[in-house]
Amino acid sequence: MKKFKECDFVNEISNILKSNNFIEISNKDYNDELCINEKSLKEFLQRSDVEVDFKKLKQAIAKKNALEILKNYIKIDNKEIYLFNPLPSDNSSLINKENFKKNEFAFCLEVVNKNARVDMVIFVNGIAIFSIEFKDGNNQFVQDAINQYKNRDKSIEIFKNKRLLAHFSIDPDNVYFSTDLNNFLPFNKKD
Repeated sequence: MKKFKECDFVNEISNILKSNNFIEISNKDYNDELCINEKSLKEFLQRSDVEVDFKKLKQAIAKKNALEILKNYIKIDNKEIYLFNPLPSDNSSLINKENFKKNEFAFCLEVVNKNARVDMVIFVNGIAIFSIEFKDGNNQFVQDAINQYKNRDKSIEIFKNKRLLAHFSIDPDNVYFSTDLNNFLPFNKKD
């Protein structure tokens, strides 16, 4: 495997994401109490022609985890607000296909939550779904990233159990993931 400096490895992954239609978003719009990128979420609502009291929406998001937010709707003032448009099947209506295109898949580098920094966070429509810690594979390896996660302050929102869908520990040769930051499983693709 190619040897990387950590910053080069992160840049390589960023470029792969961009080539797959992910956009890079700014960490200045990140709300660490709700694990959302407010600007991206507002833009999704605008693209979807959804008018909602954003303060009430944020209050509703605070009570749910990423899976609940993306899988179900949020009810505000007797209105069902969907924050994700699922991938349509081949025989889906044109409306469902167009709605899917309104989703924004994005990533953000150097996301700070309280005093903890995460190398990368993946978002769908402004909702954080994955966090990623990278290691260079030279001086630090995937196990170092796993230990870093295990030693995190679990009272910080992004590290709370089930807040995100999963957390990834990555070096150039290995990928591990966890949904609870205690048990990490291999996620490597077979050669």
